[in-house]
Amino acid sequence: MKNSESNLISLALLFNRVALGLLFVLAGVRKILPSDEATIIDKMNGFASFVASKAPLPDFLGKAYGYALPWAEITCGALLLIGLLARVSSVLIGLMILSFIIAMGADWWPESGPAFSKNFILMTLCILIAAAGSGKFAVKPGGPMK
Repeated sequence: MKNSESNLISLALLFNRVALGLLFVLAGVRKILPSDEATIIDKMNGFASFVASKAPLPDFLGKAYGYALPWAEITCGALLLIGLLARVSSVLIGLMILSFIIAMGADWWPESGPAFSKNFILMTLCILIAAAGSGKFAVKPGGPMK
């Protein structure tokens, strides 16, 4: 592969990693960010209860997943942003997306709104990054941008 093609692919992977990573960091932060009427604990309790009500799991497992999910989104999203452990992070994010699809329904062809569920598109980004890795423009173990 020519060097310019390799750089272009790495640049495309960088854009995909940043977009997906930022989406997940922001989604996780939004779930726990305190507001005028709710503390972090209130937000986490409310989100965990919501997840437990939607998840096809026993209540205690649904709540545990609800408490862990925002932190997993932030951690995996941040790792994806910088490109460290990008393949592992993208697989974990893909599994989170799969759990969203299972809990909320596939919505292949919704009656209103977008014509196709964005979760399937996000899943393709996860598969791309898991298969291709982080590319050249990423923090690598042992030093930056090796």
